[in-house]
Amino acid sequence: MISMTSGSKNNLDPIYSYHTFMFPFQWKNDISHNLENCGWHSKTFNVAKSAEHYNEYYYFHDFARRTLFNEENDPEIHPTNYFEKNQYDTKLFSFEIQRYNHEPVIYSLIIDGVSLRTFETGVAILSINLQNINHRTFDDALIINDFGRRLYPQYLTQGKDYSYETKNNFLPQKIQFADIEDVFQVDKVDKYTLPHYITSLIGTKEVSPLLDDRMFIISHIMDCAVSQKLCNDYKTNELWYKYVYADSHSLNCQNLDMRIRLIEQSTYDRWSDYGTLYAITRYSFVCLSDDGEFSKNVLNQHIRRHYFQMMSLVLAVRASIIRFSYKVTQISSVSNEKKLSADVSDFYKEYIQFVNRIYFREISPQEQGIELYTKALEIMQIEKNIKDLDEEIAELFHYAQIKQQSQLNKHMATISEKGIPLMFAGLIAGIFGMNTVNFETNTVYPIWGIASLLAVILIALVPFLIAKGKQ
Repeated sequence: MISMTSGSKNNLDPIYSYHTFMFPFQWKNDISHNLENCGWHSKTFNVAKSAEHYNEYYYFHDFARRTLFNEENDPEIHPTNYFEKNQYDTKLFSFEIQRYNHEPVIYSLIIDGVSLRTFETGVAILSINLQNINHRTFDDALIINDFGRRLYPQYLTQGKDYSYETKNNFLPQKIQFADIEDVFQVDKVDKYTLPHYITSLIGTKEVSPLLDDRMFIISHIMDCAVSQKLCNDYKTNELWYKYVYADSHSLNCQNLDMRIRLIEQSTYDRWSDYGTLYAITRYSFVCLSDDGEFSKNVLNQHIRRHYFQMMSLVLAVRASIIRFSYKVTQISSVSNEKKLSADVSDFYKEYIQFVNRIYFREISPQEQGIELYTKALEIMQIEKNIKDLDEEIAELFHYAQIKQQSQLNKHMATISEKGIPLMFAGLIAGIFGMNTVNFETNTVYPIWGIASLLAVILIALVPFLIAKGKQ
């Protein structure tokens, strides 16, 4: 058991770094309507609560605010819902790592909030906010990002303990989230298990990741010396690359030219002369700044609020695209034409709502907000993936139309097949005459009338009897 004591949010304790781990997932059996029973409390947003709330709210366009914020006394049905669990606040999140023959090292961070945001597209994001006060080197912050984000082994090795080498390289030996103890275990080669603390927080094991074996990271390191050093040569400095791409041990890219290209694509250096750098990758949003009052009181609030909201939206879009692609595959395998048509119609409605209510090309009127959001969309290839998804849905819609037209043709053929005998019946009735009474002479022709009636009934019954015999 990792030794645990309650943390403190005393303002006298300087925060060296702030970390948010975000886990996008989908439900296997949807319990989003029953989250209150899992300990989650619905949280509404009050713009007048504080200056921070005001700044966060008006950082975004009005249409984005309607998606991001569930305001008090707002009857509108929002495409997202926001929940929190407060019982973990000020407690510790700790994990132990051991690399080969080195002594075990324990990292402990103060839990600063746990939240869950659900989206009408069927995806959800669990977020864990952590304050790092005790570990005050840049390398420590890198290790927290690298090991704290892991969900399950990214690869396995041969032997009795399949995850032995992976644990030494990437996975904590032990984890404790408040009073929830956990270890990474792999009992079978073909099966992984999400960490117990993750499923305990959500309230069910019936969830599956939508991205990969790691959580998304939002991180802010406040270190004056490192900030001054990296802002001068960040393009070639290995420390900046490790921070941006969440490496703590070795670089995951061993080509200098490629590293420079990746860093240039990911880094936002508008404020580099002030000692502040931002960067975005497919699994991280990071900021490096000095440790002055502006960094602690302004930049850090932006990281926790503005950019957290921004990246929540970007992650939800990316996760929703993946889920929609999966649903296209599922629907295309439906063989029943009527069910296929209904499923495609419902799916298309859901997709239109997603495009109009969650996916936006711009979400902020602020210049920096526009630039960072645009970079996030580019890095995660959102627009390309949306275009590809549009084509997949168009093909699915065309396929459903073909199946529906084929079924309609079959019905028309059946109607035509059954209509031919009726045509002959009408012809015979015309020849023999269906008028069995001569009103001029008041004469009744019962034989011809009965014969005509029987002939029509007999011929009309032929296709029915034939069809009955085929069943």
